[in-house]
Amino acid sequence: MKILAAALSLMLPLAAQANISGSTGSSSTGSSGASASAGSAHSEGAPSRPAPPAPSNPNAPHSNNGKSASQGSPGYYYGGYYPALSFYSYDSYLFWSGFYSYLSNYYGLNPLYCTRFYNNVEPLITPQILKLTLRDPVRMSSQMLEMIDQLESMYSDASSGKPINKALYVATSQQIRDMARSIRGERILSVYDLRKEKDLYSPESGPIKPEDFQKLRELALDLDRQLKNLYTASSTATISADSYKEPSMGSLAKGIEKICKAVEDSAKRK
Repeated sequence: MKILAAALSLMLPLAAQANISGSTGSSSTGSSGASASAGSAHSEGAPSRPAPPAPSNPNAPHSNNGKSASQGSPGYYYGGYYPALSFYSYDSYLFWSGFYSYLSNYYGLNPLYCTRFYNNVEPLITPQILKLTLRDPVRMSSQMLEMIDQLESMYSDASSGKPINKALYVATSQQIRDMARSIRGERILSVYDLRKEKDLYSPESGPIKPEDFQKLRELALDLDRQLKNLYTASSTATISADSYKEPSMGSLAKGIEKICKAVEDSAKRK
């Protein structure tokens, strides 16, 4: 009898633990119902766990309990479950939800499109999202290259002693600078291009030189190439290791801004 009682005392905790495990497993079924099932699991008394230490980068890969998010393991935040299984923390879920809301409001993206990410079956940014958000930056980049040709032509005429429209010269430089700033401020770049910024141009005192225009063209061509490569990308699942050796698109755009500002300051001193 004592042996039977001892066996029962050991089996009861195991049964309770199995019951808890079953309720947690049911919270991760289905993509469109992820939020509702997770909420019901919490309301039924699923145990709260402390949140795992959040990485400094909200887009960094992360795993829960030895499983990746793609394996469907539920995540935890302080007080319960976060609903979206593709995101390693509640902060990450909020970050990406804000981005998808921006796409819906600004570009008219159907919110149902974003439910595909709840089961982590693909990267959080698809080639279709890149095409949608990069149309304006690619267009502005092409316009910048044309305007750089005009700006350099006016500089060559002025250097050879020909009269030029100084107001048009300065205005053209300002337009190029404004477009570079607009590209740098595009939200898709702050989300997708996570390379560290580099200082690609340090203005020198004195008049602008032909080398400055060569550098301006070099930065603009590199920016245009990177933007078009992203726009025509057929997959976002992998990133070339060589791309990490290249300057970020934000760094290129900022370098263009600095050169144009130096061009304008030089023109005003004359």
